[in-house]
Amino acid sequence: MTRPEKAVAHPAKKPAAASRRMIIGAAMAAVAAVGAFGAWKALGAADAPGPNRMAILPIMDVSGADGPLVTAMQNQLMVSLGRIPGVTVAPASAMEVYKASPKPVAEMARELRVGAVLEGNVFRAGQKLRLTLQLTNPRTIEQVWSDSYDIDLSKDLFDEIDKVIPRISDGIRQRIGGER
Repeated sequence: MTRPEKAVAHPAKKPAAASRRMIIGAAMAAVAAVGAFGAWKALGAADAPGPNRMAILPIMDVSGADGPLVTAMQNQLMVSLGRIPGVTVAPASAMEVYKASPKPVAEMARELRVGAVLEGNVFRAGQKLRLTLQLTNPRTIEQVWSDSYDIDLSKDLFDEIDKVIPRISDGIRQRIGGER
């Protein structure tokens, strides 16, 4: 008669397999974390610019009668905002690309590495121009600042513009916390 043999458990096999699964799981989690960080960095979230880095989109001439004047006001506005200490404004030449080939604001802001976008339009009614502007955060599409200004074309145009542009710059400077 044969004697029954005692079953011997191999305790070393189970813990080793569990240990290997834990190591593989931890490695996969580490790879995923590194990949997520890389994507976050590539999208610019780690060093997203603040509102002191801005782009001024071409101002739309709604009535279609004042193109050269609107371009001149936009350029004057770029110069004025660029004079605020700590504020950087994308050059007009960079903005021309988006005039010819419009893109979503968030995509354009990412390409230009700006944290604020100023959009505006001008509408003429007789001898009056109404300039309406909005400063937005391109990532959240949240309005940061906005205002409207009337320009009387029956008066000295340079004087009228010289009154409006500093008011715009001051309003934006106060909102984004730029120094003076």
